[in-house]
Amino acid sequence: MGDLKLKQIPNTINRRELIPWIDWSLIPVITNNDGDGIASSLFLLNHPLTRNKIEMKGIYTLDKLYLVNKADKNHIKDMVGIDLEMQIKGMYCLGHHMNINYNPNSLNFNDLFGVSENLLINFHNKCPLNTLMLLYWLFNEKPKSDREIAFLVYWDSVIYNYQQYRKNVVRWLKALEMNEILDALENREKDLYNIIEQEILPVTNAFKTGFEKSNLPQCNVFPKYDRERKIFYFRQGNSKSITKVLSLMNKMMGWETSGFKTEFHFRENYIFTTFVVEGKFMDFKKQLENIKNKFISSAVTSKHNFRVTTKEPIEKEAEQYGIIVSNNGKGR
Repeated sequence: MGDLKLKQIPNTINRRELIPWIDWSLIPVITNNDGDGIASSLFLLNHPLTRNKIEMKGIYTLDKLYLVNKADKNHIKDMVGIDLEMQIKGMYCLGHHMNINYNPNSLNFNDLFGVSENLLINFHNKCPLNTLMLLYWLFNEKPKSDREIAFLVYWDSVIYNYQQYRKNVVRWLKALEMNEILDALENREKDLYNIIEQEILPVTNAFKTGFEKSNLPQCNVFPKYDRERKIFYFRQGNSKSITKVLSLMNKMMGWETSGFKTEFHFRENYIFTTFVVEGKFMDFKKQLENIKNKFISSAVTSKHNFRVTTKEPIEKEAEQYGIIVSNNGKGR
């Protein structure tokens, strides 16, 4: 791992200026469909600065966008993506996933701290935290108990990242001055795991996929379609229901969950395409300039892979500009 020194953010900066949408009278949000996205949305729905202004408009599953109201499909660019890396012009976003960002309204912490300048060199220095923790930093919130910290470091497997990539996690926690979380990880990691095993895993284990290296299921939820009612909805009552996840978050964080929408009247499908990063990183970025306006969202999924979602197949056009495609452009 390269020993990257993160850019310093002046202590005098008003962090709220990094998220200008916080001052909107109405903040329409679309969230990621995993535990971090759900928790981040609930944080905003409950925080004193935003709780009376946040309105959940939809949920994004990387290859599908679900909207509460069909009429909102023409206003996506006016929304805020939470725990997302959207490339739609005009749309504000907040996230931490490694990305090649073409959206000037996107606040990505890898961009903010200078990691994205060269993903080939800096990939292993990418932000190892989660969006919920970044919201704590932006809103200048501090956890008040180990129980709260255990909840914070569960999502996106931050506590596992600390075990596997300790140097990088410590670097980021110090840069964000999250001393309470760092102290708990360094001195009471076993206590945090006990809380996770006793309170979180009994709920989240139902979402286990078998692919989690961390053994910490992340509660990805996917709406189903009701043909009679003609709506998309989250199943209720079973062990993998959104109700179980929301109840867990209410129990551990005291968050009111009624503002989190569970029924949607519109769905738009997208297509995955993965590009291979070869040669010089800056050359690859120049090649992407030719097709960037087609991107709905994007993410760097490994050191040499850049995945985008688009409305239509893009692989032939990409190959015209010398971009190497590693799949056939089909979604899952």
